[in-house]
Amino acid sequence: MTQWHSKSRKKRSGGFRNSVNRSTKKLAWKGGTFAATKVEEKDLKTSIRARGNNLKQKLKTAKTVSFTDLKGKTSKAAILSVLENPADRHFARRDIITKGGIIEIEVSGKKVNAIVTSRPGQSGTISAKLYEGKIESVEKKAEKEAKKAKKPEKTKKETKKAKKVKKTEKTKEKEQKD
Repeated sequence: MTQWHSKSRKKRSGGFRNSVNRSTKKLAWKGGTFAATKVEEKDLKTSIRARGNNLKQKLKTAKTVSFTDLKGKTSKAAILSVLENPADRHFARRDIITKGGIIEIEVSGKKVNAIVTSRPGQSGTISAKLYEGKIESVEKKAEKEAKKAKKPEKTKKETKKAKKVKKTEKTKEKEQKD
């Protein structure tokens, strides 16, 4: 089924948008439903008719990933969970895999992190490369930003006043020594 990803014809105020009135349908606004590939016990694909009478494979559930290590060797591994997903922080909680998401995989008994390089809802497979970076969850990032926001920053006036106070204290100390 086709979804139209375009602006609404109406503004918040209730008036009509002139930019949308020029045409009602554009091929660029046409899109499909979100595949929402989840981590489960088996791989499940669906075929959808694409443009030009071609078939597009959408991966609904995934168990394995084809990953490339640092040496360039490609092999398969089992997916354990989704650690982080930059598309939406709730995707990690729901174990939804999209491109750019960081997943935890099991390679010869070890837990390793990999970053997804393919689009599972478009290609029907999950390809990834090993991820050596440090994983910082979205919640931790939000907490750090909140802490930074809580710290009151001194304004220019406050810093100038503090400098003047220090200068006067120094001059008083010099006068007392003399």
